[in-house]
Amino acid sequence: MGVEAGRKLLVEEPHWLWAITIQTARHAGLFVYRSVQCRVTDPLFRPVADFLDRCPRLQLAVRFCHPDPSMVFGSAELSLYLERPAAEADLDPEFVAEMHRLSRRILKEHHARV
Repeated sequence: MGVEAGRKLLVEEPHWLWAITIQTARHAGLFVYRSVQCRVTDPLFRPVADFLDRCPRLQLAVRFCHPDPSMVFGSAELSLYLERPAAEADLDPEFVAEMHRLSRRILKEHHARV
């Protein structure tokens, strides 16, 4: 089962932070990619924090850090927040893995642009 996601840019600060909203047939979500130097308390992160405040049903589904020379200080964190299922059950692990693959694809597309 493939995921084709609708995407909308929320914020883009080259080499520091970018975030996009994601809409799939199963979930709404937020994809955040930030330099490890960009803290959640930084003014730069405010649009992301505001979005998460407005969407309390979003929960962290995937997070990982990796080296990225295109980002400030050469390292970045990717976080994927997904809408909590209505039944409050855990997200289906297969779906989380699928969204992880989608995250990798979005990241690859981003690197092709910078």
